This record gives sequence, C-alpha cells and structure tokens, in this order.
Amino acid sequence: MAEMMGKMKVDTVSEGDKIVDGVSIIETPGHTKGHMSILADIDGENVLLAGDAMPESGTVARGLPYNVFWDVADAQESVEKMIAASNVFYPGHDRPFRVEGDEINYLEGPENIHVMDSTEGGGTASLTFTVSATRTVNVDIVQK
Repeated sequence: MAEMMGKMKVDTVSEGDKIVDGVSIIETPGHTKGHMSILADIDGENVLLAGDAMPESGTVARGLPYNVFWDVADAQESVEKMIAASNVFYPGHDRPFRVEGDEINYLEGPENIHVMDSTEGGGTASLTFTVSATRTVNVDIVQK
C-alpha cells in the first residue's frame, strides 16, 4: 500500500482551496478531527457534499450530527457553517435534501421502501422501511 501511495500525486487541501472552477473545500471538523466537505456551485446554487459532518437531514434541526467522534463544539460549529454556506446537502447516510425555511425536502427517492416476496410454501413475506428525518443523538466521544 505504501508503495502504491508513494507513486500517487497527492496535494494537501484546506479551507477555501479551489479544486476546479466552482468546487472548493470547506473544513467541517467535529464528527472527526480533520473532516472536510466539498462545496460546489451548480447552476448558480451552492451544493454541499457534507459526508458524515451532516450524516442525515435531522442534523439540521438538532444542530449536531448523531455520531460525534471528535468534538461536540466543533461539530456544532461545522453544522452552522454548512447551513450558512448552502441549502442543498448530500449527506453521508441519507438522501440528498434541500432546506427551505423550516422544511426539509428530499430531492429524490421514496419516503417508504416496501420489499415483498413469496415463500416456497405460497405465503408472502414483506417489509416496509420508513425513512425518518429524526435519529437519536450520540455524543459519546470515543476517539480523541
């Protein structure tokens, strides 16, 4: 692995660095120490690829990701920073969504997923998974 990495061209990046026209870095620590997100200008609208700094839409309402491994205060500041930078988010563990006032609107995908199948005996088995915008906050600091 080290040999392979040694052959790669790696450039370090930090807050505000431009990757290409319309795409820049935003530092979003808290979930982990050096977490970074990508801010892209798409058709005049800022879109944030947030990753685990904003794992799901409930992070907006809570002001905190549900899983913080580094620093709670940093995570809260990063959420505020992301919300100030964009209203369209691609989170780490949820569908893309747009924040419009107090509403969260998913850009794509169903709110319910229904899986159904038949068994060899002729019966049916089904499962419905409901996508929820809420999740319990876990602020146990386990890595530091």
